[in-house]
Amino acid sequence: MYVHVPAMRGRLGSRTYYACLMPMNAIPNLFKFTDWAGFTPEDREQRVLNVKRIPDLKSYILDNEDDYIFASITASYKSDPIFEPANGNPSLGTLKLKLGDDLIINDGQHRCAGITSALKENPEIGEHTISVLLFEYESKDRVQQMFSDLNRFVVKTSKSLDILYDKRDRLSEATLAFINEVPVFRELAEKDKVSLDSRSTKLFTLAALYDANKELLKGRNVEDVLGNTALLKRFWSVVVSNMPDWDNVLKRHKTAVELRAENLSAHSTVLRALGSLGAEIEESEWPLRLSALATINWSKKNPEWENVCVVANSVLSNRQARVATRAFLKAKLGLMVTEAEPDNAAFQPTAPASKQQETRSNPARPQSNRGQAPYISTYRRILESPNTLPSKMLQYIANAEVVTYGDLKKACVREFGCKSEESGSIGASLNVLKLDGYVTIEGRGHEKRIRALQKAH
Repeated sequence: MYVHVPAMRGRLGSRTYYACLMPMNAIPNLFKFTDWAGFTPEDREQRVLNVKRIPDLKSYILDNEDDYIFASITASYKSDPIFEPANGNPSLGTLKLKLGDDLIINDGQHRCAGITSALKENPEIGEHTISVLLFEYESKDRVQQMFSDLNRFVVKTSKSLDILYDKRDRLSEATLAFINEVPVFRELAEKDKVSLDSRSTKLFTLAALYDANKELLKGRNVEDVLGNTALLKRFWSVVVSNMPDWDNVLKRHKTAVELRAENLSAHSTVLRALGSLGAEIEESEWPLRLSALATINWSKKNPEWENVCVVANSVLSNRQARVATRAFLKAKLGLMVTEAEPDNAAFQPTAPASKQQETRSNPARPQSNRGQAPYISTYRRILESPNTLPSKMLQYIANAEVVTYGDLKKACVREFGCKSEESGSIGASLNVLKLDGYVTIEGRGHEKRIRALQKAH
C-alpha cells in the first residue's frame, strides 16, 4: 500500500531528491521519532529532541492558524519510492511512498513534534500541507553529514531584528512607534544588532528598549497599541529631559563611542531598571521623581556602582545586576526599597550623627539639600503646610506614637488620598521625615516600626 504525494524530482550534486507536499496529518504516521537520548553521541543520527520546545511550536501553530509558516522538513527514505511523471514531464509528478516505511528526519524534528502536538488539539490543521525534501538513506555517516551541513552555518537572527520584523507582537509595534516619536531614540537606536559595535554611532539597541518597555507596561493591555505608544512617549520624554548626556550625543557635542565608554546611563541594565521604576511610580509623579536622574553620577568610575552593576570594571546585565541597579535607582529617586530587593542603606542620603542630633532637637532647621535628590527639597517645602501628605503622615504617626509601615501605607490610601499603597509619594515623604529627624525607623519591609520624635511646625 502506498501514499501518494505531489512532488518534483531534482538533483543536488550527484544525488537525486524529491520536493514533496505532504498533509500535516501524515507526519505522525510517516515520520520516525527516535529517542536519541539512549544512544552515544557517535551513534545518533541527529541531536536529542528538546521536548521543552514543543509547547512553543504548538502554540505558534494554534495561535496563528491562518498565518503560520514553516521551512521544509528534510528526511531520508529507506525503501525506494516510485515517481510517476505527469504529462511527460520528467521532473513533475506524483511520488508513491510505501506505507509503513518510516522516514528518517534529518532536519525539522522539532517542527514535526510541534505539528504532531498541535494536531491533537486541532485535527483540522491536518489538511494543511508542508513541504518535505526527501533523500535516499545511505548510511549513518551520511545522515550525520546531512545534519551537520544543514545546521552548521545557520545563524540565528538578532533579537533586535526579530522585534523589528515581528508584526504580531503588539509590544514591538508600540516600541517602534514611540521610538519614531522621540528624537534621541529615533536617531540613536540600533534596530538591527542586539549589541553595539565598539565604533557604533548608536547609544541604544532596539532589544534593550523593548525589554525596558516590557517592564514599564506590565499590567497594561498589550493590545492597546495607541495608548501604550502614547504612554511610552510620555515616560521616556521625561527620562530624556533628565539625561543631558544623551542630548549631548544627539547634538553631536559628544560621540556615542565616548559616552558608552565612560557612562552607564544608556546601558541595557539601566534602561530596564528605569522601565521597571516607571511602572512603580504614578505617572503624575514622573516629572518630580525622575528629575533626580539628572543628579546621578553615571560615570563607570563612580565607586557607587561597584557591586551594583559593575564588578571588576565590567558592566553586568544578569538578573542580579538588574535587581541591584533597580534598588540603587529607587534609593536615588527617594523610593522605598522592598524586602525582596537588595538592602540599599548604603545608597540612602544620610547626615553625620552630630547633624542628625541637631536636626532632631530643632526640626525648624532642616538639613542642607546639597548633594541630595531634588525631591527632598520639594517635600521639605510642602511639609510646611498642614494639609500635605508628609504633614498628614507625621500627624498620624505622632497620634499613634508607633506605627508599622504597612499600617501607615494603608492609612495613606484610606485617609490621605493616595491611589495605591505603592505610591512613591509615601516613601518620599517618609524618607524626608526620617532625614530631618521627625521620625525613627526600625526594621525592614511592611513590619518596620516608625516612631515620631517631633511634630511638624
